[in-house]
Amino acid sequence: MLAGLNFTLDTHLGALDLLGEVAPLGEFLQAAAQSEIAELFGFRVRVLSLEALIRAKRTANRTKDLLVIPELEALLELRKRPPG
Repeated sequence: MLAGLNFTLDTHLGALDLLGEVAPLGEFLQAAAQSEIAELFGFRVRVLSLEALIRAKRTANRTKDLLVIPELEALLELRKRPPG
C-alpha cells in the first residue's frame, strides 16, 4: 500500500493508533482472531487480548513497549485469579 497500513491520530483524548498490521500477529483478520470486544466511550470496539498485546510489544522491542510489559503481565495474572 502506498499510504501504509498503520497510522497514529492525535485526538483531544490522546493518541489513537489505527493498525492494519501488527507484528507478529499479522494483518487485520489474524489480529482480530486474537482480540476481544471492549466498550470505549459508548462504542463497542475490538482490542487485542493481553496475551496478544504482550507478544506484539515484545516483537516491537522498543523501550517504551518493553517498559509496560511487566504491568501488562501483572494485569494478565490478576485476570487469571479466581474471584474472591
